[in-house]
Amino acid sequence: THRILTTLQEHFDGSPHRALSAAACQATRHAIQVFGTQAKMGALAMEQGDLERLGESMNAAQEAYEELLEPHLPALQAPQLRKAVRTLRSHHALGAKFSGAGGDGSVLGLFRTLADASAAEAQLSQQGVATRVMELGPEIRWQD
Repeated sequence: THRILTTLQEHFDGSPHRALSAAACQATRHAIQVFGTQAKMGALAMEQGDLERLGESMNAAQEAYEELLEPHLPALQAPQLRKAVRTLRSHHALGAKFSGAGGDGSVLGLFRTLADASAAEAQLSQQGVATRVMELGPEIRWQD
């Protein structure tokens, strides 16, 4: 979020050549609405233990970032993260998205099986990406 807000602030300096177009403003507002909605839906899915719905929320938030923000705000483009997301999805991730506001920093992938996560990890490692797999079991409880 920090990178998104910093980028938007840079365009809000009053300079006409840096002002966002009406389309970019509309796309940004829509993306932020999608992020909020998907965060709520993802939280509900976690509470209910519904991994598929959690993955769908992750994917929807990622798609909003890529389709709404990146075309209008080139500073938010993150080609290495996009590639990592595609790799995770190609290895059966239920959901894959940038962590936070992207910036070519990190991604999260959600897998049903440790075998799928390990296969994705191996592929990402071959691409030179540092990875970490964390296995969460039924003993994990989400707390407020």
